[in-house]
Amino acid sequence: MKELFLKYKEVITYIFFGALTTFLNMFLFWLFNNQMNMKASIANIPATIICIIFAYITNKLFVFESKGSEGIIKEFTSFVGGRAITMIIGELIIYLGADLLHINSMAVKLFEQIFQVVGNYLISKFFVFKK
Repeated sequence: MKELFLKYKEVITYIFFGALTTFLNMFLFWLFNNQMNMKASIANIPATIICIIFAYITNKLFVFESKGSEGIIKEFTSFVGGRAITMIIGELIIYLGADLLHINSMAVKLFEQIFQVVGNYLISKFFVFKK
């Protein structure tokens, strides 16, 4: 069992912390959109920014185990840059689905999160935390 975990540790920890980040993002989006009555595309911005910071810390420390402090600015900038790309596409999904077509905002957000998880993993693995 331990060998299996070690073999797939990166994927397992990414899924675990990705699920936490997704839950946090969904909760914050719900809070801003439904409780604070922000428009869906506006509510998505602070929710996503908070989660980008949370994801950077967890990805750096636990998923990709990036230990070096030298180049941390480049690493962080690459991480945020990659997340900004998926955030812009996510914003378009939220705007078109929830704000323009009036589809349930939480359903649109869930769809958007699936795109985010896959896109963010690929960007992190191949561009930000590459070994």
